[in-house]
Amino acid sequence: MTGVKPKMKGNAWKYALLFLFINPLWAWSAGYWPESDTIIIDGDVIYIERDEDPVDLDSLEQAGKNDVIKKPVRTFPWSVGVLGGTNLTLGSFGTSVTDFTPLNNFTDDKKSAKFNLTYGLDFSGRFWSFPALNGTMNLSAHVGVAMNEVDVSCNAIETDSLIRDSIILLRYTDSELYLEHFVRFPPPNEQFGELDTAMIAIKKNTLKYKTLDIPIRLRMTYSPEKSLASFFFEVGVVKRIVLKDQDLEYSNYLINSKGEYLEISPNEFYPKNLIRPVFAIGAERRLETSSGNSGSYFSIGSVLSTSFPATSVNAGSLFYVDVSTIGLAVFCRFHF
Repeated sequence: MTGVKPKMKGNAWKYALLFLFINPLWAWSAGYWPESDTIIIDGDVIYIERDEDPVDLDSLEQAGKNDVIKKPVRTFPWSVGVLGGTNLTLGSFGTSVTDFTPLNNFTDDKKSAKFNLTYGLDFSGRFWSFPALNGTMNLSAHVGVAMNEVDVSCNAIETDSLIRDSIILLRYTDSELYLEHFVRFPPPNEQFGELDTAMIAIKKNTLKYKTLDIPIRLRMTYSPEKSLASFFFEVGVVKRIVLKDQDLEYSNYLINSKGEYLEISPNEFYPKNLIRPVFAIGAERRLETSSGNSGSYFSIGSVLSTSFPATSVNAGSLFYVDVSTIGLAVFCRFHF
């Protein structure tokens, strides 16, 4: 039979599927995606539906970040410490009485330097940190309490040794105190006499009383990078409270070259409470532990402090003592 062309059913569906795959690729490259549709070819129903499956191109990078666990580093802003050391009291003497001089000044012993022990507690809190000079600067506030003492070496004399017939002159020569006086002859020649010189013994007494010191300071600490040591500077004030168990046993004296004197008895010397500026420098070293940054730690250090200028430690101007102090202490501190 001629004129009848066979039906190409078997290849039609292949061309349709090829068209379907090429068209979406063109649409995707053009920036859009066709809507869902339905095609029927030779009785076969083909459904075309949009199905988005977003892919995170940075998923591997994010997975790598998840492998890194960020552990917070504790900074230990609080600390408490114990300290102990020695305190040097520097004293000088003065009076407002005209024509009289403190005995120490008259005998060229115008400065007193006495050591005493001191000990106490210190509490601190850090409130500011910032990087500087290849390290870290920390600003912290400190408050403490310490037992202290004021010791001043004072010269004294036996006042009976100044009782003479006629005093001519009191002088200090070659580290000795001399009294020149006129000695009358015994009767019946009492109207006559001769010049004599007596050596006056000088005694050393210590003016001493205990105090309770309450310092309040700001500390600037520099900690070099990768170093266990740190260095600090402090500035603040100290409240010095006089305790009742005073040890004022000796009198103090004002004298002049005429051999006249004034005795200042112990109950006329009134120590007073003071508020004094204080400055300090020091160094501190962290003690290494097996726990590293995971736990609290201890540190040890030393501090050199001073309180100046000198100021009067007692009330009244008849006889006064001006005092400044220098202290050197070591401490152990617990940081938490």
